[in-house]
Amino acid sequence: MAVTLRRFCVALVALAAVPGCSASSSPSTANRVASESPASSGVGTTPAETPKCPPPTTALTFTASGHSGNEWVLPVATYGTSVHFTVAQRPGTKASTVWFEIAPAKAPYPGSEVRRFPPFGRDWSPGHHSASVSWDGRDDSGQLVAPGRYHLFADADTVKTTPNPCDPGSTREGYGLGYFEVRR
Repeated sequence: MAVTLRRFCVALVALAAVPGCSASSSPSTANRVASESPASSGVGTTPAETPKCPPPTTALTFTASGHSGNEWVLPVATYGTSVHFTVAQRPGTKASTVWFEIAPAKAPYPGSEVRRFPPFGRDWSPGHHSASVSWDGRDDSGQLVAPGRYHLFADADTVKTTPNPCDPGSTREGYGLGYFEVRR
């Protein structure tokens, strides 16, 4: 039994680092055991399960000044409106590009944006940052949008700088931040 358990641990170590198992055997033994069929190695007939990863954590957290959560609604007057954010970036990440987009509240996103703002964050390092967006109720072509509720999103291209097998190396992250209400 001890030999079978040791072979199993050596086989797992050959595939990935597993806490509690040590590879005190030579590398050639680890490679041989890892290449044996489960039945011939005495491990059983079911393959080892791949460890399950928790949901990925986001690189950025947006907090709107003067507004709690992400269900706030700001009216867009004829002169427009602004909202300011504190952006916390977690360690082990780099935000290569960050930008805001606005889409109708009931429309599918992405794909329904009426306004995309130029990037405001480039090559951010972990820590706290400030960002703001001002909107006058116009789309990308300068036309007034129809009255209604519009959802503000922040999107970011991020890179994980600390290796983690459960986190992808780079991702595009989207954040629903709150709403603008256009009245005419």
